[in-house]
This record gives sequence, C-alpha cells and structure tokens, in this order.
Amino acid sequence: MKAYKTIYLLFISLCLTGCAHTYIADMGKDSPDAKYNIHIICHGKSARAYSDYTIKKAFVIIVDNNKSSASRLFEKWVILEAANLSWQYTWIDSSSVKIDFYEKKESNEINNSKGFLIIKKDGNTNEFKISEYANNLKLKDKVYFF
Repeated sequence: MKAYKTIYLLFISLCLTGCAHTYIADMGKDSPDAKYNIHIICHGKSARAYSDYTIKKAFVIIVDNNKSSASRLFEKWVILEAANLSWQYTWIDSSSVKIDFYEKKESNEINNSKGFLIIKKDGNTNEFKISEYANNLKLKDKVYFF
C-alpha cells in the first residue's frame, strides 16, 4: 500500500511541476492626461525558463483610471517567439499608444526588435482599437495554456 502512495505522490508532483510557467507583469504607464493606464502581463512557455527562445503570450490591457469604474477598455493577447521578452510603452498622445516588443540581453541592452503594436481610441465609438502592428505578431482575443 505504501508503494502505491509513493507512486501516486510522484505522479502528482511531476504533473504539477510540468504545468508551471513564468509570468512577468508591470505597473504600466499612464496616458499624458492620466485618464488611462496600459500594462502587460506576459506568460512564458510551461516548464521552460523565460530566457529560453520560446513562444510568449503577452496580455495587453488598457484600463480607465477613474477609480469609481476601473473598467477595462481594451484587452488583447499578443503571441510571439522571443527569448527574455521585454517591452516599452510610448504614449503618442492621450488617446494612442505604441508598444515596442524586444529581446533583452543579460546586460539589459536591447538585443533585437520583435515587433510593435499601435493602439488608438476611436473617436466615434470611444473604444481602443489596434491601428497598426508588425506582421510577425499574432493577435488573439483568448488563449489557452496547455
């Protein structure tokens, strides 16, 4: 009976460690008028180091800074392959933002660009939408972690 418990615990521990993946998040950056905040939560591949060249899934979110509502105005998954993926936000004006994705070396130097994404607020609908992006980025509304 003790042997079965040992095998069962070993099996469960192997299953749990194989499902773990690294994720990185930041506090984001406010728009120039402080009405909006953009931030990213990036997930690495399961059971692999974040610094390995693998598929990364970055969740881009724009929220309303109004504390009474704090609603999400934009959310989209960006999928790309990179090692040690990082990003930089540049608010072009209060209603448009550019995100540059790049690989970062251990010395914190930018290694090479992995793509960009420009998000603008539509004046007619008041919704944030993607206006431009690099061809190598895959954009999804939902992703699954298997």
